[in-house]
This record gives sequence, structure tokens and C-alpha cells, in this order.
Amino acid sequence: MAAQDSDLSAFGFDVVVASTEQALNYVIKQYVNEFKKPKTGSGGSPVFNAYFMIDPNTQKVVTLPSNWDQSLYNNYVNLDPLNVAAWNGAGAMPPNIKNLSTPYMVNYPPFPSYTYLRYAISFELGFTPDTTKPGAVKMPAQILKLVDDGQYAIYTLCFQNLTLSVANYNSNYSAITSYEVYKQNNSNPYWFTVRVPLTSIQDSTNVSDDVATRAAALGDAFTIEQLVLDLDNAQWSGAPVIQDAPANSAVYDLLNTVFLPFFSQTMATNGRAALGFNFIPKENTSADFGVTDLQLQIDDASLEAQEGNGQTVATLDYLCAVNGNARQAPADFSDPDNYYLDGLPTWNWFDGPTSYHGVIAISPIALANYFSKAMLPYVQTNCYYPTTGWTWNDNKEMWMVNTPSVQAGQTPTISLNQGGYLVKFSYASPAGVGYSKSEAGDSQELKSNFTLTITQGGNNTIVVTQELIIWYSLTEGSNVSGNIVDTILTDTYTLATDTNGNFAPAVTSASQDKSQKVSFGSFMNFFDGDPNSMISTIKSWAQTLAAKNVTDIPISVMQGLVFPGGNAFSMNELQFSEGGDLIAYINYATPAYITA
Repeated sequence: MAAQDSDLSAFGFDVVVASTEQALNYVIKQYVNEFKKPKTGSGGSPVFNAYFMIDPNTQKVVTLPSNWDQSLYNNYVNLDPLNVAAWNGAGAMPPNIKNLSTPYMVNYPPFPSYTYLRYAISFELGFTPDTTKPGAVKMPAQILKLVDDGQYAIYTLCFQNLTLSVANYNSNYSAITSYEVYKQNNSNPYWFTVRVPLTSIQDSTNVSDDVATRAAALGDAFTIEQLVLDLDNAQWSGAPVIQDAPANSAVYDLLNTVFLPFFSQTMATNGRAALGFNFIPKENTSADFGVTDLQLQIDDASLEAQEGNGQTVATLDYLCAVNGNARQAPADFSDPDNYYLDGLPTWNWFDGPTSYHGVIAISPIALANYFSKAMLPYVQTNCYYPTTGWTWNDNKEMWMVNTPSVQAGQTPTISLNQGGYLVKFSYASPAGVGYSKSEAGDSQELKSNFTLTITQGGNNTIVVTQELIIWYSLTEGSNVSGNIVDTILTDTYTLATDTNGNFAPAVTSASQDKSQKVSFGSFMNFFDGDPNSMISTIKSWAQTLAAKNVTDIPISVMQGLVFPGGNAFSMNELQFSEGGDLIAYINYATPAYITA
């Protein structure tokens, strides 16, 4: 059971975008190469330094404010602790180590009056494609791994040119007893992994270039929601390991106390670990399909099956509510063993290895709501309020028929997901409004009816059928009446994409004229001229009936609204699922320098 079995309506979801673990790794690899660059390091990436001082009385370690770097260097005779070589404590104390033993006087809360250097950290965010540069490391094959507890992931911290320095002291802090320095390089990378929650924030800062360009094009009508790894609440996934450090090294105290908070703060300021972006409209127009609420869930049932038999593919699911609809609680709609779970249908997005990056599914309820708003302005052009009348003719000394008139723009009745239709618009002119009677007792009546239906056809098609009927009746003792206009237009859209992966349906159209020829015979005297001219006028009202373009269905709108890493997706194999969802397999654009 794969995406073809999806049935979002059973759970109340409007849209789900399921991205595979592989796709998430592609886009996050791109994002970590686009951090802001406040200053240049050896790898051409941003360099961040931090110094941590210890209070000799309380043993509390505190972070020195970043703008105090130069003051610290001056205290150590213009010496940066990160440039001091390691010393194992043997032999005479090197002059640089002696300088680092100097107390650093601070009168700034929460610092005491003097402190000693304890730790120093330096790293560059992200990776550089050129691993020959000093300190550069090869990008790991997998940065993100989905885990089976629903809202967490295992994340490899993205940094290079890492330097960790640790000053160890005697009991009264009168001297440094050893100075540890650990530097990573391409042959000795330090890859640290954390277990991190998934969350979303509304914040337009620190976004990728692609997202910033998209936001500028949309203007102020949208706010940006970032889907991020919540590193503020990250925990180590297994103990971090420094391959060249002894097990009792104080560098592990550094990693377990100050490293993660500093790394998280640096990421938050200079480039979050973003899994994707969503543009939320501040206000919805009638035809919008804007994602107004979004949650994340990991396809945990799929992961359990993956661990068991390797047949399914782990996905991160973006659960979308559109147009202000209420959010639904995350739900396990994937289950490898049972098709029904608690009475609800279940499915996996992928049942085996795939070359696709993910799948998008839009529920028939969301489709129907979208079409009901997007098509309404067009439908109203064929909803007529008729008027008829009579005029006294002195020459003929009789009442003559006025040419009827209509007022378009009336409001139809809209039915959603009933009787096999996604949407049905229906309009009938109110009873009696097109009826008029002359003073001689003769009468005429004009009625207008219009229907437009949208259905899921066979062979992955959308069928739009329209029928406009205008009925006319004239009575003087006897009666003549009929549908002087009865036109049916059927447009069938076969779901397809163009070579660029954009929605490009193939359309075929068919029309049918069922109009009746009404013979007025003995009623000719009622007309000032040929009654056929009046019929011609009435038929001209039906000329607004035309093929209604449905290329702007929500799946194409979604291409620009939800996209991990800032990349719009291309679509493949558009189809309807067994549950009536509109689904498409998707791929994201991937930079050439990123490999699997």
C-alpha cells in the first residue's frame, strides 16, 4: 500500500507533503552552504570564536561576551588562546602557557572580580566543497536521520575547522598544569550527532537566498514560517567522541556543558538548521490556497517497517491546513501490517526504494473548497436574473412584447463532495421574476438555469461540465414555449506535467447544442419585427459560456508555498488515489556539488 491508497479525508488533513529522508539531506546540505559570512576563515565560511572563564571560588564556568575578545587578548599580552599550542605539562612551562595563567579581571555581572581561562572554541558553520583547504572536512553522506518517536530527528552538527582548547589548573589556580588542543581536519573529522525536536517558527530572518527571492516576489502579503531543528533543546545522540583525546580528557566536560548551547546560539543568529519554509498569507482572498497552519510528523510506522524488512521509506510529513482551516492532530496513517487501524485506513507513502524526493497529496475536500472559490466569479457570469415586459403600440393598437433582458452576476448554490461531484454549482432564476402580463391579459415568462460540475473522471482526469438553459414562454389563450438556449460544454483535463515538472494538463473539449426551435406562428403580431431577432439576442447572452481553464488547481499553487530548503518542486505521475486525493510524486532541485 503506497501513496495510491492515501485517504486524507479520513483524518481531516487538507494537504500533506511527505519528504523522504534522502530529500531532506539534499536540501539541508544546500542550506548549510548558504550561512551568512561575517568574517572569512580558511574554508571561506563564517568563523565563530567563544571563550569561557572559570570562577576559582565557585568553579562556575561563564561565557565571555563576544565583544570582549580584544580585552582578553590584551590581558594575555596580545595572545589569542585559540592560537596557543598544546602542552602536556611535561618540562618547563612555555611562555604562552604562562601568559594564559594570568587572571583576567572582570567587573561585569555575573562574573566575579577575576576569572581564569577554562575553554576556547572556534568553528566555521557549514561545509565547503573544497576539502583541500586547511580545516575543511568532507560533508557527511547523511546529515539528518529520522527516528521513530514522531517529533525528533538525529542531526549531524554542520561545522568545520573546529578547534577545542582546554586549560587545566592546579587546585588553587596558581598555574596551568596542561593545555589541551584538538583540531579537526579532513582525515580526522569530528562529527557530532544530536537528538533534536522538530518545530516551526514564524521568522523571516536568516533565510536562504532562494527563500529571500521568493519572499521579495510575494511582497508584504505573506509571512515566512521556518521549519527548523530546535537545537536549543537538543541532546547528544550518543556520547560525542574526539578520536585523539583520552577518555578522561576535560574536553568532554567542554562538550557536555558549553559546546551545544554556544553552537545553538550561533545557528540561531547566523543560519538555523532549516528543513523548509512555508509562506503564510496574512489575509486570504476568495481563491487563495494558502497554507495557514503547518505541523511536522515523522512517519514512524514506516520507520518501524524499514527497520524490520527494509521495504518502506522514511518520510517527514508536513501536515498542512489551508485557508484558516483548523489544524488536526498528527495521526499515524501509515501502518505496514494492517490496512485499517482503529477503523481508519492506513498506508505508506512509499513501499520500496524510490528515486523521488517525496509525494504531495491534496484531499478532495480541500480540492472542492478551492474550486468552489476559484470558479465562482466565472460561474456568476452565467447566472442570470431575467426581466420581461410589454409596450403599448398605438399604430397596431395592441400590447407588444419587449425584448427580454437579464442581469448577470447572481449567486449560485454550491454543493461540495456530494452525488459524485467534487463541486456542483447550480442556479435557477427565482420563480416569477421573469414573468410579465399585459393589460390585455397576455403573458410571457423567461427562466434561466445554469449548472457547472467538477468531477474526478476515470484515467486520472478532471471533468468540467457546464449547461446553460434559457426557457421562454408566450401565452395568449394558447401557449408556445421551449428551451431557446440549451448548451452543454464538457472539458476533460488529463493530469500531466511538462518537461520541467510543472502542472500542464492535456484538455479535450466537446460541446452539444440541445436548443429547441420555438415556432411562434399565430403570435407574430406580438413582436415588433421578426421574433427570431429576439431569440438571437437571448442566445447572445449565452456567449459567455466558455471553456473554463482549470490549470490553476492547488497542486501548482503549492509549488511556490511549501518547499524544503527553499526549492520549488517538480511533479511526476499526477493521479487520483483510491481515497480521492490528488497526488503527485515530487523532486526538489539539487545543486551540482551535493551528492547522495
